[in-house]
Amino acid sequence: MPEKKKKARKNQLPELARSWERALRAGVATRRQKGKPASPYTIRNYLKTIRLLSAYLDEHELPATVKKIRGEDLADWLADTTDTTSPGNAAHHYRNLVAFWAWAVETEKMVAPGKNPMLEVHAPHQDRIKRPPLTQEQVAAMLKACSGRSFLDLRDAAIIRILADTGMRLSGLVGMTYDPDFPSIDNDGRNDVFLDHQPPLVRIRIKGGQSHLVDIGRKTEIALDRYVRKRSTLRHAYLPQLWLGRGGHPFGRQGVQMVLKKRAEQAGIKERIHPHRFRRSMATWHLDADGSRDTLKARAGWSSDDMINLYVSESRDRLAWKESQKLGVADRI
Repeated sequence: MPEKKKKARKNQLPELARSWERALRAGVATRRQKGKPASPYTIRNYLKTIRLLSAYLDEHELPATVKKIRGEDLADWLADTTDTTSPGNAAHHYRNLVAFWAWAVETEKMVAPGKNPMLEVHAPHQDRIKRPPLTQEQVAAMLKACSGRSFLDLRDAAIIRILADTGMRLSGLVGMTYDPDFPSIDNDGRNDVFLDHQPPLVRIRIKGGQSHLVDIGRKTEIALDRYVRKRSTLRHAYLPQLWLGRGGHPFGRQGVQMVLKKRAEQAGIKERIHPHRFRRSMATWHLDADGSRDTLKARAGWSSDDMINLYVSESRDRLAWKESQKLGVADRI
């Protein structure tokens, strides 16, 4: 039976950005402009926001047309921007998004006023307020929710384990390949799972398209072994993608998001769970366990110390709280 062609993904933002730019130059993007063109600097900043948002929506396979973009996805992007850059930068993007949807809603009438997704988004705090990392108890509860031996249970457990173990990006996860006939590391990208290597390794693609080898723990190794054994019984086991869906077809970004949402709900977790939370959590657990900065940087595939410095600062705070409570100096008075 011929494979079904995947429907092309529609991202409306690049095209709309060009139209918005023309309206800004002509001074007609909003009523407030009154025919006065926006400055080149303002236009560049506006377009940068849309470009970054567009890339985020593509990476996570989220809706990217103005009628379908959700406020919660915009809020998540702004929260990730706060985590990885600064609250001020997130607030800057928030203001630009308000301006973009004012044009889309008020001027172009592409969205009904009551459907403006920015109505659901709160302005980021200028003080850095981060979403906390997942606790290991939360991840354990998610794993318990898929502790069975069905294909979906084994696949979901392997996905959760590998995210928690390596903190890999969503794009790296869904881009993994598998071919048991090419077990060696030198295989031209045909296989990214090396369970017989000591230590066991997986290969992921990081930013810039570079390949990166990272070790995995014993429980992740076993979870992957169980998954690939079950995967080999599927009719579509010949496909190069490591992760397959219920019908045997390749499993993409949106599928991973749905898995995490489903397993979190089954675990009784109320907050939104997505792959980036695992990346933050892996880094936090490593540092809280007194792991070295250099080791974390190597495992995560980071080329700069920016992210390291962010997580080190947070871990120091937690260690300070723990030690202070243990010493109880003030309680001796």
